[in-house]
Amino acid sequence: MAVKNKRIGIYLLQDVGTDGRVDMQYVLQPSARADGGYWAAVSFIGMRETQVGGQAQRTATYDVTTGSEVPFTLALDADAYITVLPANTRKMRVMSVAEIDNTGERQARCIEASDTGVTLTE
Repeated sequence: MAVKNKRIGIYLLQDVGTDGRVDMQYVLQPSARADGGYWAAVSFIGMRETQVGGQAQRTATYDVTTGSEVPFTLALDADAYITVLPANTRKMRVMSVAEIDNTGERQARCIEASDTGVTLTE
């Protein structure tokens, strides 16, 4: 079992449009706690740099391990972002999610790119 010493926010891609208009946004999936977050372990895996349009883009890879209290909306095919609370400054794109059979924990492999321009909605 991972030591879960960070609070995270989970944002899922949802249609929040009205009157038949499609408006896809990443929306917070709050817990019952005051900060809306969940306990998790955030583990740094590695980092790389690539050239995109003549500029350096740095990408860090993390594993985020959560307990069984995290909603099943963070599923294997989730289109989601995870942030570290309280500042929400680190935006990590969820690439894949696996469930660890013997503990019931879920582990999300995430990347954090230096040039992400994604807007997250509370």
